[in-house]
Amino acid sequence: KTFKRLWINSLEKDVIRSGFQNLQPGMNYYPFYQEAQTRQIADWLIGMNASPLYTLNLQQKGVQGTFSLGRVQTPTLYLIFQRQEAIENFKKE
Repeated sequence: KTFKRLWINSLEKDVIRSGFQNLQPGMNYYPFYQEAQTRQIADWLIGMNASPLYTLNLQQKGVQGTFSLGRVQTPTLYLIFQRQEAIENFKKE
């Protein structure tokens, strides 16, 4: 079965109308679907396996709480941590 895909970067009326006038073959975007599905599975596997692992390891070391890991979440939290450290250690010149 063939299908067409609407691919737009704006919700402006003229862009939407133009997009519907220029629908693209759906199979042109199949690699994007595969990439998204791969990311979804990786996120699920990392969260399902690494979160309990880190939680148990940290609890064995006396750290209380549960800990969640994720492909995007973990590096983002680290960036926030680094910024907070920089703010707390700021020395006025």
